Amino acid sequence: MIGQIETLEKLDAPLHPMLATDLILGSLPAEYSQTVVNFYMNKLEMTMPELLKFLTTAEESLGKGKGKSVLMVEGSTIAKKSGPRSPAGTKRKGSKKPKQRPTPLR
Repeated sequence: MIGQIETLEKLDAPLHPMLATDLILGSLPAEYSQTVVNFYMNKLEMTMPELLKFLTTAEESLGKGKGKSVLMVEGSTIAKKSGPRSPAGTKRKGSKKPKQRPTPLR
């Protein structure tokens, strides 16, 4: 989008900087709505490279730049049964190791 605005400037048809900024911010997806509100509430005035850096930072904070996914599922193996299972909430006999008591400091 910035490249198209710069092309208009080369063709002697420059856009007002505020209009160019509004066009760029208006073309953003809904995920950036909070960033756009922040921009207008703080009455920020930026050049095109500064706006690009601002939006790049916003993209990283949204998690898009990092490739994060909400749900990560990978292949898993099924564990083999090692013996009879006890019902939930009950303990097997002999499966608990004795606790070691800490030695007092002298």
